[in-house]
Amino acid sequence: MGVDLYNQAYCWEAHEQWEAAWRLATPGQDTAHLLQGLIQLSAALLKWDLGNKRGRDGLWRKAREHLRAVSHHHWLGVDVPAIVTDADELFRRHPVSPTPDAWPMGPVIQLAEGPGPIR
Repeated sequence: MGVDLYNQAYCWEAHEQWEAAWRLATPGQDTAHLLQGLIQLSAALLKWDLGNKRGRDGLWRKAREHLRAVSHHHWLGVDVPAIVTDADELFRRHPVSPTPDAWPMGPVIQLAEGPGPIR
């Protein structure tokens, strides 16, 4: 559900869904890193949209660290390396958020088919 919300630009709602799951995850494990990274990416996009570059940069830096902890593979069907690459490129090309009607979607989260981790 969080992925669907996020991909439709409902970053706050996706953040809330992922946070509920993150609270149940084992700290330091890949699932916790993935969820924390997605939570912070969503928050970074919200800060960016509000024109808070410093907040965006800080949150993306933290999100990136968590996502890079699992970026050597897909996890829970999520192409983690693609998210990191796409977000880096988005923030590099658009240091300031465009007007809301021209807002490019953040990195789209593509889910792989099939159960469990994909390595």
